[in-house]
Amino acid sequence: MPIELRIDHQCPQCGAPAVLEESDRLYRCGFCKVASYLLPRDVARYVLPHRAPADRDLTYVPYWRFKGTIFTCGTEGVRHRFADESHCAVDDPAFPPSLGLRSQALRLKFVTPATTGCFLEPIGDQRQALAFFTRRQASRQPPPIYLQTRVGESLSLIYAPVYQRGRRLYDGVLNRPLAHNAQAPPPETHPGGPAGDHLRFIPALCPSCGRDLEGRRDTLVLTCRHCDRLWRATSKGLEEIHTAEVPMPGAADVYLPFWRIRARVEGIPLASFADLARLANLPTVPKADWESRRFHFWAPAFKVRPATLLVLARTLTLAQPAVAPLEKLPRQQLLAVTLPVAEAVDSLKVVLAVVARPPRRYHPRLAAVRIRPRSAMLAFVPFTIAPHEYLQPGLKLAVNKNQLALAGNL
Repeated sequence: MPIELRIDHQCPQCGAPAVLEESDRLYRCGFCKVASYLLPRDVARYVLPHRAPADRDLTYVPYWRFKGTIFTCGTEGVRHRFADESHCAVDDPAFPPSLGLRSQALRLKFVTPATTGCFLEPIGDQRQALAFFTRRQASRQPPPIYLQTRVGESLSLIYAPVYQRGRRLYDGVLNRPLAHNAQAPPPETHPGGPAGDHLRFIPALCPSCGRDLEGRRDTLVLTCRHCDRLWRATSKGLEEIHTAEVPMPGAADVYLPFWRIRARVEGIPLASFADLARLANLPTVPKADWESRRFHFWAPAFKVRPATLLVLARTLTLAQPAVAPLEKLPRQQLLAVTLPVAEAVDSLKVVLAVVARPPRRYHPRLAAVRIRPRSAMLAFVPFTIAPHEYLQPGLKLAVNKNQLALAGNL
């Protein structure tokens, strides 16, 4: 079962204490009521709490922490497994190779310029760290592997405190020697310096009308109900998102968000709806306009269990529903967008794997397939509410409510 990190935090406006979860983005202070959106400048950076003596200078050792779902495709079809692991980002045997369960058991804090100590620089960047975890997962899978990809991953840096007494290294969390005969490395061995400013707080106010923006704590898209606009946080501030809806007959109680992605597929002919019908071996007679009807991938824009993600993506991709511009936000509930478009793009090969029929013909070719995204649009699909599920009769879809409620820490 995935475990959500807990982070001690202070309101940037009034300084009131709060405890956040790892997936939290929108923070509304319970004291001053000011809402802020948290935006890491590169990756989220946290520190473990320490109990080191006050007269000791702390050194913080970086660890890459990966959490996400790994999809693989082999002779037995598409498989998935959840991964939550860490790895030391400094090449030195004096430091433990991983954090173990510390990141889940202890309350973390954000790295801020006020955090005192020397922070060692991690080896490599985000891409290299993700490649390392991918190779580690691939080594645990039986060959052949036609496809392996990550979806919904969270990559962060967690710093573990250590200090020096004589030539011995001490664990700042447990306040005891780090390891048997662990010698402190020379200062010039690992470059480092003071903590930088890695976290931005953006006021959660609509850039158009100035009203408070709404959203769930873990949302990636903020809603302004006053001027009917949607906004997402970027390095340049809040940026408006233009959306669409899938017109469906009947009443709607809730709208679920999906990414509609246009992409160029190389290695397999897949540019039109007719190509999709041939690829999926659909039991239907092709229509004359199918050759000119452009193909789009579909993927959920919200976190959900891997098996459900594949069902939703496959169903919408095969249906290729028509969309219409969303000029005015519906009054009904909009489910929070929690899966970014970049993660949806990472899932496209997996969607291709579950769409293609027969698998034995197409799966061995997946390694040579290249999918290059061209554009993406956020589209809302109407659902009705049943006692335990969200239902879409036109697409024959049902999404369990409890799955969505428990998907925040995936």
